[in-house]
Amino acid sequence: MRLRHVPVSPPANSAVADGGRMHDAESRRISRQLTDPGTERCFDASDVMPPAVRDAFHESVLLFLDSPEVAPRLKSIQAVQDAERGKLVRSGRLAPGEPWMRGICSK
Repeated sequence: MRLRHVPVSPPANSAVADGGRMHDAESRRISRQLTDPGTERCFDASDVMPPAVRDAFHESVLLFLDSPEVAPRLKSIQAVQDAERGKLVRSGRLAPGEPWMRGICSK
C-alpha cells in the first residue's frame, strides 16, 4: 500500500535552531522515512487489513468508545476476518492454512 506523500511543513517555532533539523545519523534516517515519498509507511494494523476487516475494526473502535466491552467487539472483527479469509480460500487465491494479511507492517 502506498500512502499519498504529504509535504512536511517547516517548524512552527522559527526560533528552533537550524530549522529543527537533526544532524545525527538516526535522526536523518527517521526524517527520510517520514518525508521520502517513495517510502512505504505503516501507521497501524488497519493499513494492511482487507477493507471489510478494516471497516469492522474502525466500527468496533467507535462502538467501544460508547460501551467499553471488549469481547463482543473482538468476536465481531474475528467473524468478518474469518469470512474474508474464507472468500479467498474458496476463490483459490489463498491456500487453507496459508498466512494472509501480510503487508508493510509485517516486514
